[in-house]
Amino acid sequence: MESENTAGSEPGPQPQPSIIARALADIGRAQSTGNTTRKIADAGLLGACLLFFAAMLGVKGLDHNLMVAIVAFASAIPFLACGYIFGSFRFPDDAIPLISIAQAAWIIESLGYFGAAVGVVFILAHFSGAAVIALIAATVFCAVMLLVGGGAIIAIPVWRKARSEPHPLES
Repeated sequence: MESENTAGSEPGPQPQPSIIARALADIGRAQSTGNTTRKIADAGLLGACLLFFAAMLGVKGLDHNLMVAIVAFASAIPFLACGYIFGSFRFPDDAIPLISIAQAAWIIESLGYFGAAVGVVFILAHFSGAAVIALIAATVFCAVMLLVGGGAIIAIPVWRKARSEPHPLES
């Protein structure tokens, strides 16, 4: 009889909270990131997109370059807003689904950067083709200088180490 009482008093399996309840609890444990460089960049680009639209309100005839810029800026806005919102929080380490969504938002946000850059290029193309060529040349120059600088940062310590050790053929 005693074993029947013990078996009856044992609690059964506890019900697991729903996925939504766990997600809301994880969101409640999220911490604000404050003003990060990422949020400042997103806010600045969102402002530039909106400022461009405000400037286009008075323009009557839009050429091809301005139409492409409008489409590029319009497409950048939701991507940048997504990055701004998810860049505002740091989720707990055990909130894997939310961390995955935040990382996806980081990738999505880069599409907004690309859209804003395309918009800027086509605004320059509206004003002058030479300005676009200068932009492309400056971008290529920066990329080359970054590669040269990065190569030097890697090569100098290797060169110094090789100089301090005797050459195997000189012994």
